[in-house]
Amino acid sequence: MSLLPKRRFFAAAPVVVTILLVGSPSIGQEATVTTSPAVVVQPAAAQPAVVVEKKDKEEKDFAHFRFGLGLDGNFLLSPGTEGLQGLGIGIQVRLGVQINQWMAAYYQAHGVLGGTLANSGDLEPAAGSGTSTGIIGLLFNSAIFEATLPVLHVGAGPSVDVIGVKGLVADSTQACFGLEGRAAIVIGGHGPGRHGGFAINFNVHPTFWESTVLTTFSAGIGGEMY
Repeated sequence: MSLLPKRRFFAAAPVVVTILLVGSPSIGQEATVTTSPAVVVQPAAAQPAVVVEKKDKEEKDFAHFRFGLGLDGNFLLSPGTEGLQGLGIGIQVRLGVQINQWMAAYYQAHGVLGGTLANSGDLEPAAGSGTSTGIIGLLFNSAIFEATLPVLHVGAGPSVDVIGVKGLVADSTQACFGLEGRAAIVIGGHGPGRHGGFAINFNVHPTFWESTVLTTFSAGIGGEMY
């Protein structure tokens, strides 16, 4: 029996073993591959838009009814040697429109009843004395345009006046032209809208009466809705 085949087998054995060691994945160190799971970033959910409505709470400026009422004391003066002096009490009523927070226009009726002391001249009494006492009544019908300022209201305008006298030269009633000036310290609000307050009133009113000017100075208190 020949030994050649055994020699060929043993000569090829190292080659076979080498192929098996290199080619087989189960032999030697096993390679491990770790795959990280994919991280998916979701976009943030869209938030609903928040709408903030800014409500304008400021009251609107608008034209509205204007009313005023007052009581006052009055000093009457007609200068000159043929003049007249007197004292009286009066009442004021104002009706009109507050155009806006800064301006107003209204009619003012101012009635005054008082006593007078007249000098000689045109007002000389029938008895011939150098002085005479009498009763006088005044009604001023004034159209006033006013600047409505904080705390202070200032206005002026023309007037149609009615003057009635008794106990002087003769009893008489006359219509005359006059001018009205008014200033008032009003303790109340100011700004758009309606307001009310306590008023300290001051008035000066010249009346062009016959050949003289009779000026009435007034001071009093009252209330205003403006």
